[in-house]
Amino acid sequence: MSSGAAVPDTVHKQVVIKSSASSYPDPYFSSGIFCWTAECETKWAGVTSSSAAPKSSSSMTIDIGMSVETPVEPTINGNTLIDNRDNQSYPLQKGGSALWMASNMKYKTKNGTYCTEQDGKDVCDTYGMFYTYAAAQSACPYGWRLPTQAEVEAMRETVDFEWWAIGGRFEISDNGASSQYGQAEEQGRLWVIAENSVNSVRIENYSGNKFVFENASATERAFNVRCIKSN
Repeated sequence: MSSGAAVPDTVHKQVVIKSSASSYPDPYFSSGIFCWTAECETKWAGVTSSSAAPKSSSSMTIDIGMSVETPVEPTINGNTLIDNRDNQSYPLQKGGSALWMASNMKYKTKNGTYCTEQDGKDVCDTYGMFYTYAAAQSACPYGWRLPTQAEVEAMRETVDFEWWAIGGRFEISDNGASSQYGQAEEQGRLWVIAENSVNSVRIENYSGNKFVFENASATERAFNVRCIKSN
């Protein structure tokens, strides 16, 4: 593989075991011949030739198939990123040592994304998708990622407070069967890379443009995502 070749994000392995035997007793492990019973072990003790080993009437084959997901790289035109997975576009802005998306992600992952309507409007159309922490890990385009706490702080020094989307959050039931959207007191939340018991930032518009870094439930909360690419 050349140094310029893309490295896949995900490798899937599929193993299929086919056997004509329907059931077996608990196996008996020997030091030489593999036997299912102690009687078998006694009969074949000391035999080392594979040709002398008992022949099984059943057959078993293992098929191993492996597929690799081809990464879908985004396209950057000037100060705009086009996510080629769904053709959504995002403005870009430099902050600190990183290049940021200037709006929240709208890519819908296979699982863990939430949306709803409020006052007849789709909240995701305004604020972007809301993701569980697991879903947030695959929300960003190839080559992009969640920010760190330090990168949020650096961007906070670069842009006006209005640059941050105050999108609220979703609360999710324990079994994931129901969710409830809320935007109390003009708050927004973003996932960040987990470090030192912090995995999110709460942005408060009601308390003097305050940023609070905290540890939120990875399964019972769904927050917005801002993706970045560091230099």
